[in-house]
Amino acid sequence: MTAIEATGTQQTSRPSITDDEASRYLIPPGPKPTLRGLKATCSTGHPAVNEAIIKVLSDGGNAVDAAIAGCMVQAVVEQHLTNHTGTISLLYHEASTGTYHQLDSSGTFASGLAPFHANRPMGVDGRYVACIPGFMPGLKAMFERFVSRPWTLLCEDAIYWAEEGHFVTSQEYASHSSSIDWTTYYPEGRQHYMSDGFLTPVGYRHRQQLLADTLRRVAAEGPDYMIAGPWAEKFVRKGHKLDWNVTTDHMLETPPRWQGPMRLSYEEYEIVSLAAPQQQGVYLQMVLGIMRHLGIDLSEHVRLTRSPHGKTGYPTGLGKEKWPSPSTCEVSVIDQHGNGVQMTHTFQTNGIPGMVIDGVPMRGSSAQSTGFGPGSDAKILAGCRMRRALGSTFVLKDGKPIYQLGNPGWVLFTIPQVLHNLLDFKMEPFEAVDAPRLFPLQEHGSVTVEDRSYRQDCHRRVERTRPWC
Repeated sequence: MTAIEATGTQQTSRPSITDDEASRYLIPPGPKPTLRGLKATCSTGHPAVNEAIIKVLSDGGNAVDAAIAGCMVQAVVEQHLTNHTGTISLLYHEASTGTYHQLDSSGTFASGLAPFHANRPMGVDGRYVACIPGFMPGLKAMFERFVSRPWTLLCEDAIYWAEEGHFVTSQEYASHSSSIDWTTYYPEGRQHYMSDGFLTPVGYRHRQQLLADTLRRVAAEGPDYMIAGPWAEKFVRKGHKLDWNVTTDHMLETPPRWQGPMRLSYEEYEIVSLAAPQQQGVYLQMVLGIMRHLGIDLSEHVRLTRSPHGKTGYPTGLGKEKWPSPSTCEVSVIDQHGNGVQMTHTFQTNGIPGMVIDGVPMRGSSAQSTGFGPGSDAKILAGCRMRRALGSTFVLKDGKPIYQLGNPGWVLFTIPQVLHNLLDFKMEPFEAVDAPRLFPLQEHGSVTVEDRSYRQDCHRRVERTRPWC
């Protein structure tokens, strides 16, 4: 059934889309053609985000200008992955100086307050805890240091998509459906996600007028509107109503931090990646260092997992587990001057879990309140950040960047595997990304391996139909 045909009695109030718009914005996931020889380019997870970035670049903006505009849009059209209160992490190559800059602006716990768990009905995940948003502080830091275009211009496309409505994809619908018990626990969540009493169907516009109104204030007053201005004050008041005694001082106590990234040599390459408190640089040094020292040839191990019929099998002792889905956005931009942005933003570590304030949804943090969480530390001291498993990376040869890469989720172990394919096995970029990946050994003794056996049939269909499957 096409998007235009899906017009049930309850859905007639939602304008469906034309065939032209469907082909432009509802692009199925899967392989895309490789582009070469461009002066400027970008890569994100959504066509509307790409359009916003290219628009800024075409207007003379630099890579940071474009990345800000793209992130603002992505927090509107992919709220199953990110929003305007989440985490920002940036690795930026400044071509004129050859310098690499790292910015950390993840969410933080309010110092002196115990981690706040919002009330949840029985059976609904209660792990998520409230925290101070890092998204707008991160964009503000980027804007003040590197941006060349007016702030209002960088907000235009985000306002447009919030007001006119973006087209709901199958991935977005599935994600919201799976988390509906807690995203709609509060009345504000039900109004945001289910204003007509049900989720917006796939292929229909999801309009967010309250969010558009908020973004207009952000455009006019700057990011401070959500950091210390009227929106931040509403955030504090809502926290108090829920018995979380956050203050306006908490909103400002841990500002974004600029620092130099970690650099390491590997064969004829130099790798630039995120330094501590992010783990990616250290992890890359450990993994690639072991590979180089021991001379391990993973190609033999990969071949052992292949059956005579070309299917991906599981050697003895490996478990078949569900591969975890991403919950993060990765933005890659190269401008006409050679500046490069590799940037991560996510709804993880943001705001009051399940709450929506003036159209801005929040997911809270999955950090554990004791010990170490799966990629986040639970810290309640000023200056400490939670999110530490981000991994934007550049690869240099003869001092010049030849690759820049990131990953929308589970970055620590996916980036080393892709780099191994690129640098050791000399694979082409798509081949390196498409190769089966392994989820590390878990405490219960299992290893999860991606199955790529369907790819051969899929690629044959691509040749006959479209450049995706």
